[in-house]
Amino acid sequence: MSAKLDYNKLISLGALVALVGYIMSGPVAFVIVRLIKPQPPWVSAAVFVENYGTIQDLPFYFGFLLIGGMLMLAAGHYLNFKDNDDEKKFHLLIALGWTIVFCALISFNYICQTTFVHNLALHYKPEYDGGHFHVLHVESVVVLLGE
Repeated sequence: MSAKLDYNKLISLGALVALVGYIMSGPVAFVIVRLIKPQPPWVSAAVFVENYGTIQDLPFYFGFLLIGGMLMLAAGHYLNFKDNDDEKKFHLLIALGWTIVFCALISFNYICQTTFVHNLALHYKPEYDGGHFHVLHVESVVVLLGE
């Protein structure tokens, strides 16, 4: 009976952690970033870097709480299932498997954002830009084509 109680606690704790992560990584972090160091609409890498601040990584750090909480919640539901219904147990196992896959993908995204993008922004050099696209005016195209 105590094992079932522990899994119920895991479910409750996972839901609480996920809720805190959802609130903190979403609305709270959004407001904090907008007040302290907002980022203008995308224009170029140079403009992004000029307006970049480490505080802009805050939603991603809080996002790890959301991911961890959801994983705890899914694992708790799987471990807590005690019926002899193999089909339901299998569906819970599939749900846990997909939760693990999505947690891994989202974690990879958050890790890239908080390390790779962060490092590129702090050590930016214009030569790091991938391609330089120039906007051509219709008049320029006409002159280039010789019409």
